[in-house]
Amino acid sequence: MRIGITGGEGFIGSHLRRFFAKQGHKVSFLDKKGVDFINPNQAALRRFVIGKDLIIHAAGINRGTDTEIISGNIIAAHNLLLVMGRFRSPAKLIFLSSIQAALENIYGQSKKLAEIIFRDYSLKKGKFVSVLRLPNIFGENSRPFYNSAVATFCYQAANNKPLSIDPANRKKKIPLLYVENLAEIINQEMAKMPKTGFNLKTIKPEKEISVGALADLIAGFANGSKSKTAFDKNLYKTFLSFKK
Repeated sequence: MRIGITGGEGFIGSHLRRFFAKQGHKVSFLDKKGVDFINPNQAALRRFVIGKDLIIHAAGINRGTDTEIISGNIIAAHNLLLVMGRFRSPAKLIFLSSIQAALENIYGQSKKLAEIIFRDYSLKKGKFVSVLRLPNIFGENSRPFYNSAVATFCYQAANNKPLSIDPANRKKKIPLLYVENLAEIINQEMAKMPKTGFNLKTIKPEKEISVGALADLIAGFANGSKSKTAFDKNLYKTFLSFKK
């Protein structure tokens, strides 16, 4: 299968690139360094959409100003679909959204509006689109202070820094999913894609853990604690990636 991945140099996108290449698929990618998603006339974006069987839209903005978040999540989605429609791309689509689409914050609402844009495209063009609402994703090569609390805590613990925890959030539960397990889930979704239709699915986390318990677990790795469960082992691999 010919797969195109937006945000291919980002945390999730880079893992997906490697995973699907190992599965034998022909993978290409775009990142903000290669194309300006706000300008749909760029040749790189046209080349990207042509000839694909599937496009996974993983690009997006997690943090920034309201304008940056809106541009990175809503306008980028609109312009990707604009070019796909203009060049009659036959590709099916998987959009990586977020469980925060159910919330009222700017990030969540930007994801919600992007979901609506993808749904409308599916209905108008008769194309298959699957929207996957993801929990918090963690894993190697994630960015501290940007991708997740896991990345931040692992970076701090690996570099012998105190873990920054807001006492008010210590008991707050975080739903977590390892990035390689996400790749497996997407692979399973690909295997059962119909030709047309719209699918909205909330992906279950592999573990829900309080912020305090998560911090304590990661701090324990720095002190020589052993990982026991599959979740612990994936968390430990993430921690080790910050010690390189």
